[in-house]
Amino acid sequence: TTICKYPLTNVLFAGGHEHQALIDVIDSSDHMAFGGAKDARYIASKIMPLMENIDPKKELFDMVVFNGAANVQKAGRVIAVRFPKVIVCKGTEQIGSLFLTKAFKEAPLELLKTWTSILRNIFGSTRHAEHAMFRQCAKEHTKGVLVSFTRVAGTRMCGHLIAALRLLRLKPALLACVHTPEFLRAKSIIWLWLH
Repeated sequence: TTICKYPLTNVLFAGGHEHQALIDVIDSSDHMAFGGAKDARYIASKIMPLMENIDPKKELFDMVVFNGAANVQKAGRVIAVRFPKVIVCKGTEQIGSLFLTKAFKEAPLELLKTWTSILRNIFGSTRHAEHAMFRQCAKEHTKGVLVSFTRVAGTRMCGHLIAALRLLRLKPALLACVHTPEFLRAKSIIWLWLH
């Protein structure tokens, strides 16, 4: 499987008595491959038909929420012209993500980010023996449910914070793992480094 970047837009709807639901994922690959832009007019033209299918009289939708990017905020204003009850709001996840991106460039959080990545690589993916030992310890510390490391993706909001919080949750399992007889006998790279 090849992991690629695609110009996707998730469209979610929610109501006062309904949970949030994914209505569509707009793939703009073809549009952009032929020189099109993911601009306000294009985004609105893809979302409005979905809204009109549910609300043909334009009486039910009262709010659209987009991240802080200018193109989608403008798309919201285009939608508001066609749906007179709609107000346009900025989603706070974008602001939170920008703040945390800057915060994780500070020396103490940069160190935490580095350690989280090192431990994830050793116990969560690339070192097979350590990973197998850690999985066993993690299951014992989480009542049989495997809870493992989170890999940070550039597309995930607040990814480094989520990964660091997961590391804190896994601390008892990590400590148990490095003190098991199997781990001590294996004399892995991490064991040699710790001693």
